[in-house]
Amino acid sequence: MSSSRIPQTMISADSSEKELPRTKVKSIESPCKYIFWGKIVTWKTMWDTLFSSLSRGDNNCNFFPLRKNKEGPLGKARSRKMSMLGSPSIGSSAVKTNNHYAFEKIFKPVYFLGAVLGMSPYNVTDGELVLSKLKATLSMTLVVFNVVLTVLYFQSFADNFDIDFAKADTIKFLTIFRDLGGTTIMAITLMFSYVNSKHMLREVGLIYQVDSELMKLNFENDLEESERKIKKQLAILLVVLNFVFNVVGEVGSAMVRTNHRILYLLVNIYPRLVITLLNLTLYSIFTVIQTRFEMINVAIYQKVVKSNVVRKYPNELDFSDQITQLVSIHKILVTVSRNINSIFSFQILLCITVNFVLLIGDLHTSMYIIFFRIFTKHYKIVLDMIKNCITYGFDLFYLARRTSELCNEANRTKVVLLGIKIDVDKENERNTVIVSALKLIQNKLEITACRLFNIDNALLFSICGAASSYLFIMLQLDIGNRGQSNSTTTESSYATVL
Repeated sequence: MSSSRIPQTMISADSSEKELPRTKVKSIESPCKYIFWGKIVTWKTMWDTLFSSLSRGDNNCNFFPLRKNKEGPLGKARSRKMSMLGSPSIGSSAVKTNNHYAFEKIFKPVYFLGAVLGMSPYNVTDGELVLSKLKATLSMTLVVFNVVLTVLYFQSFADNFDIDFAKADTIKFLTIFRDLGGTTIMAITLMFSYVNSKHMLREVGLIYQVDSELMKLNFENDLEESERKIKKQLAILLVVLNFVFNVVGEVGSAMVRTNHRILYLLVNIYPRLVITLLNLTLYSIFTVIQTRFEMINVAIYQKVVKSNVVRKYPNELDFSDQITQLVSIHKILVTVSRNINSIFSFQILLCITVNFVLLIGDLHTSMYIIFFRIFTKHYKIVLDMIKNCITYGFDLFYLARRTSELCNEANRTKVVLLGIKIDVDKENERNTVIVSALKLIQNKLEITACRLFNIDNALLFSICGAASSYLFIMLQLDIGNRGQSNSTTTESSYATVL
């Protein structure tokens, strides 16, 4: 989001008494489909269902088919959350209905790749997710086929290596761990994606409602700009991660093998593509939420700037309502972030664990080959492991960066809010700011891996420290073992001479 795009006026939902004319929403012409957490969703169907109800002021439209009740698809929970905004319903005629920033544009590249990989066993019928037997069969076939190839690969595993130095067993272990880890994470990730798809769509629905509130605050242009920015970032990541790291990288790893290169490539490339695609979905969702936090901070910062210029600020009659509304939107975004974190939490934990183990193992083996002067003979192995280390390091770095920036932006709101200078005579407004700041302090956002540890920049520091310690200890053991082996050989030769 561009920070230069600051709305000129802060429009509160309660301050506008004049009702704007109802705007007829045009139906989306192309049935653009969208993949979210492994599911295909036809946005044309869902948008038609949503706005046909919203245009007549019905808040109980069946947008997300989670459970059939009279309260609507999100039940009473959604009504309570949106009632905190202190504004008319999203379906009121005062809400603009321009949806050029809709998510189907952002995630369109993800849908196409997900369809190719067979990650979408669902159709949308009458606004509800329906399991497609054909697509489910395709997904199961690809998973079973990959598992069978993995079994065949390990049956001929002894023929895949021709390594004659001390770290041959370590390299074999890393290869087994990498192959089994990739297949296991792929299967678990797909299973969780099928189970949690409806929960994921529910959270997306809350983001849409937050967007409607932000549009009433004149952030429509910023939403469109963030759409273009996120779409561009996603396209770049798809090219870098899936094409460069996964396709080209795995082809290079297959060339290092002496036998069964095609089998190795088929075993490893499909899990990598699936895992990377779902990780990109998580990264993009966090980026979308982060831009919403940025808009809230921009709206509050505008008041900070105005309070430094205007005497006896605030001079707006609806100042307290505006602050309360922004804090309520912030609370909903924090809740959505935590729910999405819980959906992806186990996948995140598995990916971090596997990447860390493989990073340590590949670095150790590469350093062993270099330090003991056998690089010339085994340079292909070193280059392959360096490529793997770059991939693992990038995955860990980008995950920590995305979550850290999201949490920093969410937790920065209270600091920006306390920067507003309130006149001493404005007691009610000052109390509103203080109470809102206390609420934000108590509602701190943290992204975790199954609540075991936080995922932020401190995690990267811990990984670097642990990796350095492990590598130092293992190299010391290698040097000691090598010295002991040389000493034993010398003594045996001396005894033979005698």
